[in-house]
Amino acid sequence: MTADLLLWAGGDASAGPLSPETSASSHAFWARDMEAFGPWTPAGAAPWPGGFGPVWRAARNPAAPMLIAGRCASTMDLAWKLLDAGFLPEWGSVLAVSQESGRGQLRRHWVSPPGNLYASLVLPRPGAGWSDLLPLLAGWCFSLALEGLGVPTRLKWPNDFLFLDQKVAGMLIEERGDRLVLGFGLNLAESPAPEELRRDHAVPATALAREGVFLTPLEAWNALVNAVRKVYTDTSDVVDPSRFPPLVTERLAWMGRRVLVVEGGEVAYQARIAGLSSSGGLLVERGGRLDVLYSGSVAPL
Repeated sequence: MTADLLLWAGGDASAGPLSPETSASSHAFWARDMEAFGPWTPAGAAPWPGGFGPVWRAARNPAAPMLIAGRCASTMDLAWKLLDAGFLPEWGSVLAVSQESGRGQLRRHWVSPPGNLYASLVLPRPGAGWSDLLPLLAGWCFSLALEGLGVPTRLKWPNDFLFLDQKVAGMLIEERGDRLVLGFGLNLAESPAPEELRRDHAVPATALAREGVFLTPLEAWNALVNAVRKVYTDTSDVVDPSRFPPLVTERLAWMGRRVLVVEGGEVAYQARIAGLSSSGGLLVERGGRLDVLYSGSVAPL
């Protein structure tokens, strides 16, 4: 079945209305996307179960069903709303031009100006043995996909992506029953200023454009979903989960280096990153013994 790429023309209380013109006017990167995927035609209600409209339909088909919304609270909230209503299939996703209340790990606020990529994706649940490893699996898939776009990254455990030792992207997985939604943000055009970062941030942030890499939100997301779907499916079908963490270790930031570990926002100590446990925790060597972290944060010394 052909996948549709739709602009949500009507909007509702959860997201503002959008048109090709208003999207293009929000940022030069979105203007490029509107041209690359156009022309756009009014399509009435969306062809997803139950209808959803009015919308604009792109002439170019995406890798999987995608809906682009105007300014919204967060793509995660919108994705769950659409999933609950039966509008989003597996691998279907929602993008927003900007967010008012984007969230990251521990529900921290994610600064969300136009020009960057903000998206949420419905993931299929992999087979037995993968539940504890879902963040590692998704992070590894996205790291490989970003490298395919010319953005080699390191994974800062548990859910950030570093480019040139600076944070450029982050992700978050939420589970409700047997359903999974992954939120993903990538700094394409803008990144938070140092004073906008939380006080205990581990590394500075950057944007790809600042480093000479120019990707647009829709073009980047379409390529990422296409690549991630293949790697995610192949890996979860073929690889034994118990053998997977060593594959991720090869992309782990600060592997073998001493770091400052912060647990519970208060307890801080120095340790050396030693790898990943079979259940996805971070192995740190401290005082001659190995400990496993399942929450907390690390920063380079």
